[in-house]
Amino acid sequence: HRDHLAELVSERTEELQVAQDELMRSARLATVGKLAGTISHELRNPLGTILSTFYTFRSRLTKPDEKLTPLLDRIDRNITRCVDFIEGMLDYTRLPNKDLVTTDIDAWCQSLVADLDAPDGVSLQTDCQSGVKIAIDQDRMRQAIINLLQNSWQAIENYSGNFEKGSVILATATYLNNLVIRI
Repeated sequence: HRDHLAELVSERTEELQVAQDELMRSARLATVGKLAGTISHELRNPLGTILSTFYTFRSRLTKPDEKLTPLLDRIDRNITRCVDFIEGMLDYTRLPNKDLVTTDIDAWCQSLVADLDAPDGVSLQTDCQSGVKIAIDQDRMRQAIINLLQNSWQAIENYSGNFEKGSVILATATYLNNLVIRI
């Protein structure tokens, strides 16, 4: 009976050790996930500034040099690669609906536009009249709007051949009890 009891204690001790090891591994992974999320978040904001500044710089070049164009393309690709990598890390570490914050959309959009530098020759304006407060993931929404604004700037450049004139408006409104954000 004593031998059987000793065997059961040994089995339970081994099971507890395995469970404790698994718990420690899970805790380490959670810590790494939080660290990756923090680092990604902190890198994304300056990288967004670098990206918008790069587009402004590139748009000011009047005659693209044959030797300079591939270098500028490489910079663009690598900035985009870094942004995509950071977004992927944030998506991996983020829990669904974790970062939702009740936000005054009109004030938030106006603040976002105030932090951006539109390329020369493009006016960036707001027409925010929704009066809506809604829970959003501000980081993801910011990135989505910045991407749309940059696409608009590029469309103006492609249409006119340069940034001689163009206007981009970020507008908010409501329609049938839905928030509408229009660029």
